[in-house]
Amino acid sequence: MVGIPASGKSSLARLVAHHAASLGAAAWIVDLDAIESHLAAAAASSSSSSPSCSSSSSPSLLPPPPSCGACASPPSGGSSCGSSSPGLRPFDVGAWRASRRAAEEAASRLVETRTAEGLGVPVVVASDRRIGPGEGRTGLPVAPPPDVVVVDDNMYYTGMRAPYYSVARSCNCGYAQLYAACGVECAVERNSQRTHGRVPEFVIRNMATKLQAPDPNLPNKENKWDSHTVVFHSDSHPLSEWSDLWGSLLSLWAIPLPPKITIDEASQAASRQTNLQSVAHQFDLQARDMIGGVMKSSPPDKRHILAKPLADLKAQFIQRIHQTPSAMFSVSELSLEFEMGIKHLLTLCY
Repeated sequence: MVGIPASGKSSLARLVAHHAASLGAAAWIVDLDAIESHLAAAAASSSSSSPSCSSSSSPSLLPPPPSCGACASPPSGGSSCGSSSPGLRPFDVGAWRASRRAAEEAASRLVETRTAEGLGVPVVVASDRRIGPGEGRTGLPVAPPPDVVVVDDNMYYTGMRAPYYSVARSCNCGYAQLYAACGVECAVERNSQRTHGRVPEFVIRNMATKLQAPDPNLPNKENKWDSHTVVFHSDSHPLSEWSDLWGSLLSLWAIPLPPKITIDEASQAASRQTNLQSVAHQFDLQARDMIGGVMKSSPPDKRHILAKPLADLKAQFIQRIHQTPSAMFSVSELSLEFEMGIKHLLTLCY
């Protein structure tokens, strides 16, 4: 799934999983909001007793699909954790990165094992039992679609979508991206009508400016996953029309991705070093731009105070890239962490 908050993304995720299950497929939803809440609660808890959404690693049950007459998406994370708290959780970069790693591992294991048992993180289960060819759950003669793992997240940077494409390649299965295209004003309006789970408006507007929307019509040799995109314009179409896209999703799922080509270790090492240097260079350029923007917008009497801490922060990130060559760094994620670090420095200096 791809889309800004309140774009209808989570509603579409549930509709897809529920429809696949109704036709006889096994279907699961990996909800990154639920996983992040689970990990944050587990880290904060000092005893075995913790909130229900974090004390159990058993899968959640899929709620009924949303009404097709409404287009607003459900509260963030509410589908599998059951949390209705309107309070905002402070952003934790470590928890955010951990939740993404856990979601990737969960998706990979679901594809490989076809079961949500023992994942250690909450997963929404539409159905974990496949019905054989013949009569589906609807009672109609139908060949069940492929088993489906839906990853529910904003995926606003193209690099965030890459790991799941890699999972599909490694497991030799089909891959599709469903993009809930929605104008920012429409999303802000829907968000304001939520009774709980409301997202701060600046988060929606900020994410909309950073969104690297997938376009299946643009040839892109580097971001091949974006060519596997189905677009649903949720700001101009009711959710009842989503089923028109089912055929497009099936056609993408029906074609397994080719496996990765294995190369020798020396070539892999050389490639990793090249990528590492490229990541460091790209991050350095983005960090310079961010620091320049902060210095330009800061009062003159504060600039000398900020200069050294900002330079030191950038140096720490560059050093981290070079000292951890085995890690898979994403420039977009590094830039987001650096941006959060700058905000923290500003609160200290001001």
